[in-house]
Amino acid sequence: MITFYDYLVIAFYLAFMLALGLIFRRFNRDSSDYFRGGGSMLWWMCGASALMVNFSAWTFTGAAGMIYETGTLILALYYANVVAFVLVYFFTCFRYRQLRVVTYVEAIRNRFGRLNEQVYVWIQIPLFLLNGSIFLNALGVFISSVFGIDLTLTILVVGTVVLGMAVAGGAWAVVASDFIQMLVVMAITIVAAYLALSHDEVGGISGLLERAPAAHFDWSELGRLPILGLWVLALLFSQSLAANNLSIGASRFLMVKDGRHARKATLVPMIGMLFLPLVWIIPPIAATITNPDLASEFPELKTPTEAAFVAICLKTMPQGLVGLLVCGIFAATMSTMDSELNASAGIFVRNLYRPRNREASEVELLRVGKVATVVFGILTITAGALLSLWREMGLFNLVLQVTGQIEIPLVIPLLLGMFVRRTPAWVVWSTVFVAMAAAWFAPSFVDAAAVQNLMGWNTPLTSLEADSLNYAVMIFAVVLAGGGWYGLGSWLGRPSPAAYRQREEEFFVTINTPIDPEREQVPDVDHAQYRLLGILCLVYGGFVTLLAFIPNEWIGRLCFVFCGGLVFAVGGLLYLTSRNVARRDDGDSHQN
Repeated sequence: MITFYDYLVIAFYLAFMLALGLIFRRFNRDSSDYFRGGGSMLWWMCGASALMVNFSAWTFTGAAGMIYETGTLILALYYANVVAFVLVYFFTCFRYRQLRVVTYVEAIRNRFGRLNEQVYVWIQIPLFLLNGSIFLNALGVFISSVFGIDLTLTILVVGTVVLGMAVAGGAWAVVASDFIQMLVVMAITIVAAYLALSHDEVGGISGLLERAPAAHFDWSELGRLPILGLWVLALLFSQSLAANNLSIGASRFLMVKDGRHARKATLVPMIGMLFLPLVWIIPPIAATITNPDLASEFPELKTPTEAAFVAICLKTMPQGLVGLLVCGIFAATMSTMDSELNASAGIFVRNLYRPRNREASEVELLRVGKVATVVFGILTITAGALLSLWREMGLFNLVLQVTGQIEIPLVIPLLLGMFVRRTPAWVVWSTVFVAMAAAWFAPSFVDAAAVQNLMGWNTPLTSLEADSLNYAVMIFAVVLAGGGWYGLGSWLGRPSPAAYRQREEEFFVTINTPIDPEREQVPDVDHAQYRLLGILCLVYGGFVTLLAFIPNEWIGRLCFVFCGGLVFAVGGLLYLTSRNVARRDDGDSHQN
């Protein structure tokens, strides 16, 4: 299934990613550089990172399985993200950059006080590590079952590469790798879609529309529209809250130069989520035609439909290109894990270690940050290896459950706190636990049988309808309980102490004051970013283009030329831009 050439492609990719940490090591002079790039990153780097974090390996596995079973219904999830990023563009991204902190938890302390800061520290770090281990485990199980590569070896190798890159290069290496990996993922998925449509059994777009299950394009055949409609509405709430809150939403925007760059960065995931899903859904839908019995093809997978994307690629891709597809799957996992490792270490250093060691120098904080990254990385890799012992739920539903039961309850008070003033400190942490309780218990009070009786339906709900109903009830319960508790507490709560109110006023002054990069001495490393990313893209794009010499048919060779050419062309554009930036900087220095 995997040839020598595929292994060569994978080995080069992993070595290249590991080298990024060493290359960007010199960018890290203090903890601000290490955890948020000194707040001086350009919009296109952070925008690509935001897209990749929202992408994840789940698109190739869990989402692919959902597409195989339900077709275009998955577009509701992706387009909910588009709506979410529209709200981010107009309301939150520029405000979050104006927080002027290194980690978002520092902003929680500035807004809500020390107690709430610590509540989020002790919940968020384990949650980050859990997310990383879930995706790392899913990657290992998938790769071992589909390609026959040992599960533990996959988890260990990929986890170690991510860990080495994150430790050495910090946020700079994390975001730079996300940018290059975005190009790799885009190229390989476009090629995968083209080859899937070109397969004789599929017969192009017209054949796909004709031969794929009719329910894949007609949602009314999948389930009762009222339930599916509630699911779509719940997704809109869930994704909008996740993208706009102070934790997940602020992390990337703290890295850019100013509010203008924050808004431009938002355009990358917004546009990406608008158009790329139309490409991503093609291979799994085509697999319903070419691979109608995935259970017999991949008996070792607990959820065989999660192999839908790769199954058709194994039939259509030439030697070497499957290795590039594996790199794309690795990239999607690594972009999630490296971001969460860096964020966890940043929270530990800035919100646990630094307050207890106020005399610590930046050199010490940088060293502690690297040690914390190593420890958290080892914990994530270990948990990823052990998780398969008890993971029974499919990846698609598992991700939605973690989001609904833990992440959304955390974000509700953080989002409301950006706009609602006069909120007592106790309201914040209590809102989190009220919302979590609602998420855990509400679905048990509104089950499938009760809804069936209420609506007067003669047939029981299908598993898809029951899962959709469960998720919708959970999200609506979280929003209503959490939002209601927060509003009621802010309205009826006793007036806060004068010091708390003063800190609150200072917070809102800060968040509404635009960044002036020159006056606030934001480091100007524009030229270095354009030049270094340009060179790296030229190197990786050149390597992929050379793979056209692998003995394949002409269409296979052209696939490598396209994938490598795309990365190479972007690298060339960035490198030429770096020269223009250098000439501009020289002109400015001569004028001064």
